[in-house]
Amino acid sequence: VLIHLHAAQLHLVYRALPGPLQALLRWVFSLAHEVLVLGTASRAFVLDELQCRPERVRIVINGVPAPKCIRRGEEVAGRPFRILFVGNLSERKGVSDLLTAFTQLGKSNTTWHVTLAGGGDVEGYRRRARDLGLGGNVEFIGWAHQTQVADLMANADVLVLPSYDEGLPLVILEALAMGLAVICTPVGEIPGIFVDGRDVLFVPPGDSKAIT
Repeated sequence: VLIHLHAAQLHLVYRALPGPLQALLRWVFSLAHEVLVLGTASRAFVLDELQCRPERVRIVINGVPAPKCIRRGEEVAGRPFRILFVGNLSERKGVSDLLTAFTQLGKSNTTWHVTLAGGGDVEGYRRRARDLGLGGNVEFIGWAHQTQVADLMANADVLVLPSYDEGLPLVILEALAMGLAVICTPVGEIPGIFVDGRDVLFVPPGDSKAIT
């Protein structure tokens, strides 16, 4: 029996459960011969709270295939600075914080364009962007398949993922594999894998000014 703990929010769900259901979840995990986790934070959770035996818990970091296309994000005179968000459009992913940050970009002398790719409340965030006066600078394309995402990354200047809670996002790994700069929050397994200022740039969750 193998359990792969990929869910970023299981620790929050577990802590909200009544005692009998917590005991049931611990029992389920006790049945596993191996429990695979994404990093040190989730390992501590399954050891300390789910009471798994240490010799059965292994860290296996997410991996992504080598990029199939080459980045085309070189500087071109007159081209706007291209910002990319990829993920489910939700508050947990910090989308409202991101839109607020874009309102501050409007006061700079830099021309810019944002593409938000992902499902979720697309229409709700599209209305919010209009209400904030972001106009044609922000584009919502909805859910995108893997080839589309690779093409978006190939043409972007930076990927931004200002989440409040994560495991180890594949989108960050995919961006870095392609040589795309990443701005993200130090949540979940992210700060255990990446170094601020070397691999990525960290911003505090909920800090729109820092994102800008």
